[in-house]
Amino acid sequence: MRVMSLSSVGGEVVADGRSGVRAKTRLRGTGLPPVATQWFEGAGDGAVYRTGRVLARTMDLDLKVYGKNREQVRAGLSLLGKIFAPGAGDVRLTVDLDGDPWFVDVRRTGGGDWSWDSDTDGSTFVKTIITVQAGDPYWTRVDEEQRSITPGGLDRGLLNNVSLSQLAVSTTTALGEVDIENTGDVEVFPRTTIWAPFTGFELVSPKGERVLWGSGGRGTLGEPKTSGFITVDHVLGTVEDETGQNLYRGLGNAPRFWALQPGTSRALITAFDGGAGTRIDMLWQPKRWVMF
Repeated sequence: MRVMSLSSVGGEVVADGRSGVRAKTRLRGTGLPPVATQWFEGAGDGAVYRTGRVLARTMDLDLKVYGKNREQVRAGLSLLGKIFAPGAGDVRLTVDLDGDPWFVDVRRTGGGDWSWDSDTDGSTFVKTIITVQAGDPYWTRVDEEQRSITPGGLDRGLLNNVSLSQLAVSTTTALGEVDIENTGDVEVFPRTTIWAPFTGFELVSPKGERVLWGSGGRGTLGEPKTSGFITVDHVLGTVEDETGQNLYRGLGNAPRFWALQPGTSRALITAFDGGAGTRIDMLWQPKRWVMF
């Protein structure tokens, strides 16, 4: 069962019919998003593919607004207008797939009108199509996946039943290679939290991309951290402690905030001088190409 909902600061509606708004089957734009490609054309026949990028996703939302009378229909249309108002910000379009919700954030780019001779009876219903665009073309899972690493081995992910292999490390340093499974279709940037005690940490991707902080880095914040935590946001490229203090200056030279590739990848995770209570949590939201 698929249930679509729309929400912004302007309001929220679940388009299952119980609220007077129902999503119909002429919904378009949930498949593969468009791409832009570049080709090299030489003197010979044909062309050679150079590169490409995924463009914004465009969707047509097929909606029916209905009620017992014209006033109820007008109220439903007014709610949609408030949700999609430019000043209401992004509209989160969520599709719940049998209890597994995925979303895209969209803005209205057109539509929302109707034909009086075929799309309404003038009293109890209006059918309309609203065109929206999602800057991030991928479907993002609402629930996060998590990987937890401790000096003694691995804890199970708290938010998702992901199969975890064992990680052999010393009792004083959380150091070793760990397999991380991204169940989505595309790469995603995680959020990594390192829990004290430690003097520094290092996060190395399978490609060799590295984030190094504290011990061994160029910064001045390599003194032991005995309490709290430090969070590395790989999307924003930030490093902060539990108070929100910016600790970016503690990074080593040329940090590269890497992404998790789809499938299983092996990363090198290190917490220098870890001890009892040291833990590294890596969280991410899987992304998909299509929604079906």
